[in-house]
Amino acid sequence: MQDKVLRGSPKSQSKSLPSTYWDGLANIWDKNIQNPKSFLRVAYFEADLWISKVISGKRRVLEVGCGTGGSTAVHCSQVQHLVATDLSPDMVRRAHANLSGNRKSRNVRFTVADVTQLPFSSESYDAVYGRGVALSYAPDASVALRQIRRVLKPGGVLAIDVMNLRPTSMSTYRWKVFQMMGRTPVYQEVKDDGRVRTYNVFDIRPGDPWIRYCRAGKKVRCRPKNLRRHTTRSYLAKARYFTPQEITAIVQAAGFREVTVHPLGHLYYAQVSEKPWMRKFWREHAEDLSRFITELEPHVRTETAIHLLVTARKPRNGA
Repeated sequence: MQDKVLRGSPKSQSKSLPSTYWDGLANIWDKNIQNPKSFLRVAYFEADLWISKVISGKRRVLEVGCGTGGSTAVHCSQVQHLVATDLSPDMVRRAHANLSGNRKSRNVRFTVADVTQLPFSSESYDAVYGRGVALSYAPDASVALRQIRRVLKPGGVLAIDVMNLRPTSMSTYRWKVFQMMGRTPVYQEVKDDGRVRTYNVFDIRPGDPWIRYCRAGKKVRCRPKNLRRHTTRSYLAKARYFTPQEITAIVQAAGFREVTVHPLGHLYYAQVSEKPWMRKFWREHAEDLSRFITELEPHVRTETAIHLLVTARKPRNGA
């Protein structure tokens, strides 16, 4: 069954990282997630455990922010029909390639779509999920949630994660670097003040001498002089952290009920512990430990989680 795509959807008035930014990460995304030192490895695995509980057995399911298809591969066999979407065409292409040899993925259709402008008919999905903090990167999480609610059938369920505003993230950090985003050379400034992560990205002109700095991944202490002379365009975007209380209120305001927040990624602290025996134990039992900690959720503090996963339901009466 093909999805009906709506034409003439209104364009978002807010700014976010463009699809080309994520295109530049597509060829290294899998490596980043699988990095043994990455907190994403822990948080994403636990997110998928919760998502499985929410969507298993559903008929028509939509995934937002599918990236390179890591979560798609986990859940495609749990539902009858899955549409996996991402803002980035290159991410979608890589996801399709990653799952092309998987017999269980024959029920999957990939398409490029923005979570704030979903091009699907209203009330067409039984469940919507996202693993990759798409709401944190959306220019307006409320707009994205209202779009998700629109495409959900009455009684449909939601499972989606966000970056958690935990006390340990309150220290400010910033860095400035020349780097390659895929094939695009850029100068990038990133600042994180514990509540908002700000990206200021400048594309380097083709053939410019500064491209050699990008290929070398050169970090600098301050913004280079005459930067505009060496660049073709720039964009400024932000990603937001949420407290459990904030994201609960936003999801409820978008019209969802039965909202629950689940903590993700606590085992990252064992992964980077100063104690060798803890790091060794995590490496040997990582997935079993994640399953164990999700079962112990009532005893785990949401305030110290790396990410948060929100589950909710669209009311059956349309209220």
